[in-house]
Amino acid sequence: MKVGTKKAAEVVADEIVAELKLGKFDMNREKEKPLPTFQKYSEVFMSGYSKNKHKKSTRDSYRNVLNLHLLPELGTLPLNEIKRKNIKDLIYKKQEKGLSAGSVKIMKAYTSSILSQAVDDELIHINPAANTGKYIKRDDSPKEIHPFSWEEKTAFEVAIQEHFPRYYPFFLCALRTGMREGELIALQPGDIDFKGGFIEVKRNCVRGDVTSPKNGKTRRVDMSSQLAAVLKLHITKRKRETLKKGWSEIPEWLFYNEDGKMIDVSNLRKRVFYK
Repeated sequence: MKVGTKKAAEVVADEIVAELKLGKFDMNREKEKPLPTFQKYSEVFMSGYSKNKHKKSTRDSYRNVLNLHLLPELGTLPLNEIKRKNIKDLIYKKQEKGLSAGSVKIMKAYTSSILSQAVDDELIHINPAANTGKYIKRDDSPKEIHPFSWEEKTAFEVAIQEHFPRYYPFFLCALRTGMREGELIALQPGDIDFKGGFIEVKRNCVRGDVTSPKNGKTRRVDMSSQLAAVLKLHITKRKRETLKKGWSEIPEWLFYNEDGKMIDVSNLRKRVFYK
């Protein structure tokens, strides 16, 4: 590299020696490549870490949060230019627009997870989103839950039996066990132990994707004698319906739609439950 005069070269040489002594001089500093933007790195994160570590439903959630909230605000910034102020401003902005505290927490957690991987990949030294949860407003308003009264539960059961009898076993199982809707949809006949009087929850269905139950653990739920009797009859009817409708095989799932396929929970809510 040409410096100029001999005197100027000596000055530069003295500066380099001083920097070497202080451990500041980097021989490759002119060759350093700019860091990827948050948007580019988020794709690396999604195709690598997330693909290997997260369930499909979680990956879908990450993608939704990225597209709606993170990329419009942070996408064009190189990783090393994202500061704590950017994260704080993002949190404040989303709260001012009415995003719930729970949604902001998820958004912040996803941001932190992505930037934490950038630290692990040695692209940045610190995670600017770490410990920024304190800037999220606490939602102290109590969540109102309106469970069925005993009279409402009874009226609901009667209405289901009268208007949608094929779904009565499904809703009775929900009422008697407290299982999540995705767990009910993913039940198979082999999950029921009539002798032991319990149902083993092995799967969950989220947006049509069958995966492990929440927290990744199977569990057993007790089965009342009434529920056991209804489910036994339901399993017997499955075989008769298969023959009547000419299906090539008995439905895989304990509860199924009119075509013998997995129940679409959104359709079930609109067409049956809300009515």
